[in-house]
Amino acid sequence: MPFVDRKGELRKPEAPNAIKFETFIFDVLALAQAHVALEVARAEEFEPLKNAKGPYSPETVQAALSSLHASWLERAGVEIPRDPQGRPAGRYEVGPLTALSAEELKRKLSSGPLPVVKQDELSL
Repeated sequence: MPFVDRKGELRKPEAPNAIKFETFIFDVLALAQAHVALEVARAEEFEPLKNAKGPYSPETVQAALSSLHASWLERAGVEIPRDPQGRPAGRYEVGPLTALSAEELKRKLSSGPLPVVKQDELSL
């Protein structure tokens, strides 16, 4: 693993000098008494976050979540503007306290409009 030493110089060791503490769920399957595998629609259930930039980054996870929630809104009868590539124009997020599925969102929207908070109105 390349590193910068105390003098600020880049060093590239010839021998291993680091330990990777990454594990995966399948690493523990041999230790489990029982396990079940589920096949799910990836676009609805899984978007990996592995990198700071590029593929599998916070940016791609946010885009996938926005696309999923835009599809939920569309299934509930809300018109969502789309860009020329078919992606939602803008960002959409349905909070987990509002709905956990398209069906739940549709049911809640049928009883009246839900409050909308725009990103620029959020204070952290």
